[in-house]
Amino acid sequence: MPGNITYTFRHVLVSDAVYGTMLKQERSTLHLFVAQAIEHLYSDRIDGYVEILANHYLRSPQLDRALHYMILAGQRAANNYANEQARQHFVTALGLLSKVVYQPSQAFEIHHGLGDVLMLVGEYQASRTHYKSAMEAIEVEDSDVYINELSDLDRKMGITFERQGDFDKA
Repeated sequence: MPGNITYTFRHVLVSDAVYGTMLKQERSTLHLFVAQAIEHLYSDRIDGYVEILANHYLRSPQLDRALHYMILAGQRAANNYANEQARQHFVTALGLLSKVVYQPSQAFEIHHGLGDVLMLVGEYQASRTHYKSAMEAIEVEDSDVYINELSDLDRKMGITFERQGDFDKA
């Protein structure tokens, strides 16, 4: 924090012990400060820091920022085929949805991303469930804006049926 004494710990156990003695409010404020500093210092290459930002904002009072970065972290992990990591980020983001002001576009991004990851790992039924939830999220929005997304989700649901050998539903 600005104007405060800075400590450096050589051993992680000492660092953990000091962190554990801090009040929850202090830790929360510290995480917020770190997240904002990262955003400011690395604004030109923020993509490389989305996971770190998501985790700091998750421990801060600004859960809306945590959700934003958690979705980006999930998408980034999915693009790198880090499926388990992407899944964890999207599941965390899903849990945050109920703690912030609901935005259908965020629900769509989470369910769509989670559906894609689950399809890649062969969890086809769960994938379809999330694709349906993604469809429901954007049906409350202007459907004309999301017409391409809806058709893409239909296509992906067909792929899941095909991969299970259910060609009638594909």
